[in-house]
Amino acid sequence: MRNDLFIGTRLTLNDAESSELLAGGIFDLDYSSKSFRLEASRRIGPGYTLSIEGQLFLDIDPRDPLAAFATDDFIRIELTRYF
Repeated sequence: MRNDLFIGTRLTLNDAESSELLAGGIFDLDYSSKSFRLEASRRIGPGYTLSIEGQLFLDIDPRDPLAAFATDDFIRIELTRYF
């Protein structure tokens, strides 16, 4: 039996820049492992969008199924131009 807790939120500002934020965390109550994820985007000027995405794994117990991902932390920043 898995004993996990997920907490997350989504925020969409409905503004002219289409600002969005998606964030969440998974907490394994059996092994005390934690995983956090963030996604955000916003238009900047005409024709450009800035996006950020990241994943972080903390205190991953070697017995936890998440152990296979323990070193897979990342952050990605992307600037997209539309024409």
